[in-house]
Amino acid sequence: MLQAARDKEAGGDPLNAMRWTGAAVSVTDSPDDWTEYARLSLAIEKDKSRYTTQGLQAAINGYLRGQSVGARVNALLVLSDALIRDGKGRSAVKALRLATDIQPRADVVAALDR
Repeated sequence: MLQAARDKEAGGDPLNAMRWTGAAVSVTDSPDDWTEYARLSLAIEKDKSRYTTQGLQAAINGYLRGQSVGARVNALLVLSDALIRDGKGRSAVKALRLATDIQPRADVVAALDR
């Protein structure tokens, strides 16, 4: 399923990539899969409100299920993107600061500098 999702994304079809990832999430409930589902939801340009909300919820699921520091930080990075897309920049900064508190990383610092 995840390979099918990667193939769809590589082919420029984020909607079906998200759908394939959603199928994987329903089987694995993996934090990384939830975070990827969130990222792909945010890549969909049509019906932005729906997919932004979906991305927010999926990123939160990825964070809550994350047992490793890296998984939680990755989820927070995607959550910050979803919050920005939803017009909640201040909340996005809070998510990034939490990510920095958990594990200072160059990609988090770069996101804070945007």
